[in-house]
Amino acid sequence: MSPLTKIFVVLLVITSILEAAATVVFVNQVQPLQASLDAARAAASTANAQAESAQSAQQSAQSQLQSEQQAHASDRKADAQTINDLQQKISDAGVQLAQLQQNNGILSGNLAASNTSLALATATVSKLQTEVTDLTNDKDNLTKSSAEQTQRIAELTNEAETVKAKLDDVTEQLTVASNNEQKLSQVMKDHGMNPDDAINGPGGLGAGASPINGQVSAVQNIAGNMYATLSVGQADGVNKGTQFFVIDNQGSNSVLGTITVDTVYTDNSVGRVRGDAGTISRIQAGDDVKTAQALRGQ
Repeated sequence: MSPLTKIFVVLLVITSILEAAATVVFVNQVQPLQASLDAARAAASTANAQAESAQSAQQSAQSQLQSEQQAHASDRKADAQTINDLQQKISDAGVQLAQLQQNNGILSGNLAASNTSLALATATVSKLQTEVTDLTNDKDNLTKSSAEQTQRIAELTNEAETVKAKLDDVTEQLTVASNNEQKLSQVMKDHGMNPDDAINGPGGLGAGASPINGQVSAVQNIAGNMYATLSVGQADGVNKGTQFFVIDNQGSNSVLGTITVDTVYTDNSVGRVRGDAGTISRIQAGDDVKTAQALRGQ
């Protein structure tokens, strides 16, 4: 019970007591107590007014209380909604936290993979740096080797020029010797001598020498002079100055020219080709070569 209600009840009780007392007094002493009765009535009226005021205040307080209760209920409803919103946010935050933890796991994996890749890249860079160093050293060595080879090429060029000069000199000497040979052969013929007998005499293969048969292995032109490599050499009895006749193997079996050996090796030899220019031009690898003894069938 509210305080206002209690006050109102107390006032009612007091009023009832006063009315009872006034009635008793009025009955016993109407006239003497008339003034007291009036005073009591006035007091009762005042008490009633106060009671009504108290009741009005109580109603106002109750109305205010209801308003406050409604406000509190509204606040509680708002608080409940706020709590629900907060719980929803907490739930959402939990989901986000789980997602973030999952993402963190993925990022940790990616970080580990990145660290592995970085380690591999670092190793690759180190290897590449080593290779660059090796390539630089190789470049320096090649540069040095190139310089040495350039110098060697210059030396070989000088040697080639020297050899060419010597070859030109030898070619010129061979030309002079060939001209002299032709002149001597003509002189010998003019004096009734056979040049072949002179060639195959003590200075070459004499009449008692063994016949030699072979083939042309290769033909080449050096400084305008024709030279042939033969398949026979010192092991076959060939000496420097040995003369071979080249036989046409194309069917005519005619003599295409002669080859006078000037360089002898164990299994082959090289000599200069002589004869008519139109005829010796037909000489080729595979043609037979024979000494005079082999040609005569000795």
